Amino acid sequence: MIRKINVIAGLVWLDGRVLIGQRAEEKHGGLWEFPGGKLEKGETPRLCLQRELKEELGINAEIGELFLESNWLVGDKEIVLKTYQVKSFTGDPTTLVHRELSWRKPVELQKEFFLPADRPVVEKLSSLSD
Repeated sequence: MIRKINVIAGLVWLDGRVLIGQRAEEKHGGLWEFPGGKLEKGETPRLCLQRELKEELGINAEIGELFLESNWLVGDKEIVLKTYQVKSFTGDPTTLVHRELSWRKPVELQKEFFLPADRPVVEKLSSLSD
């Protein structure tokens, strides 16, 4: 039986660059991702992303429109990743859970090693910046 895991991520922008984080923990450590996390019971995707951005980056964010929904099958799990645009934020993003944070232009994202679930987002962002 396939277990569905809902993950919400955000595209945090500053001066034409998007924020990415390098995972620090052993599982997938060193791979890059867009900040976010798992949807908790009773949460809406936007509330989840606001909570996760506060926990992971220390910022308060206003969440915009859905950018992309992608699915990734790994073993008996299906990761459903919903990535939203972040309209605005206050505070300075800080590495509270990531090994490193980096602001990148969309065309630069292809050079990095992303989690498989994040790759469709990278592809779409790269195609929009051509």
